[in-house]
Amino acid sequence: MSLFTTSSKRISENLELLERYCEDYNRLVRCINTSILDDSEEKVTRQNIEEVNAKFKSLSKSIKDKIKAHTDDISNYKEDRMNYKVMKLHLKAHTRKLTDLINRYRELQFIQKRNEEDRLKMLFKIANRGCSEEEVAESVKSKDSRVNIASHYALGQNSKKLCLAEAERRNKELLKIRDMAKELDELCRIISETVSIKALEIDNFADEQIDIEANMKKANVELEATLRRKIRRKKFIRWLLFILFVCVMIYASYKCIKDDWLGRWKKRED
Repeated sequence: MSLFTTSSKRISENLELLERYCEDYNRLVRCINTSILDDSEEKVTRQNIEEVNAKFKSLSKSIKDKIKAHTDDISNYKEDRMNYKVMKLHLKAHTRKLTDLINRYRELQFIQKRNEEDRLKMLFKIANRGCSEEEVAESVKSKDSRVNIASHYALGQNSKKLCLAEAERRNKELLKIRDMAKELDELCRIISETVSIKALEIDNFADEQIDIEANMKKANVELEATLRRKIRRKKFIRWLLFILFVCVMIYASYKCIKDDWLGRWKKRED
């Protein structure tokens, strides 16, 4: 269990690092989309984006492998029911976090992909103003987009080598984003398959935990009510004894006065 705890802590730290990669990617993409960069600055920024992509992909796969290994290993702890369930909850939390981060990264890449497509469409239109929106969209999304770029600039009346180079570079970045998105989709699929078998058991345990907490709350309420009843019963008994004591004292005083106990006692002394 101690080894699992250490490994689980390391996975949590890696997930935090993965979250920072998401933030770095978002910052770099915003810099590309909203800042005015010269060629050298944009080149450096895109290199940084590629480095973040590589780090994110490598680390997410590493975390996935660790989760899968632990998912397979915890079956050895089934006899220790409590630790077994705690470990499954840890793995479920890690899996959810990893899936959320991958989905967030995919969303950021989708935004960047859309921006690159818009810029590429603009360059297609510059090359050949006679192109319709449908033709431009089909050219951008085609697998042979590099060939389409060259043909547009060869046929267009407004072709320039600088625009051609820019369009080819944009297309290259767009293809990279598409490839990375496919890899992340595959990674999500593998993660889903890895934990799907265990998910029901984990969810059942979570439901059991909720039921236990609800029962404990109910038991606490009943315990408080029982204690209040006991306190009221004790107070009632005390008051009842006090009233009986007062009644006995009143009766004794009455008998004392009526039978003249003090007078008889004095006569006996005399």
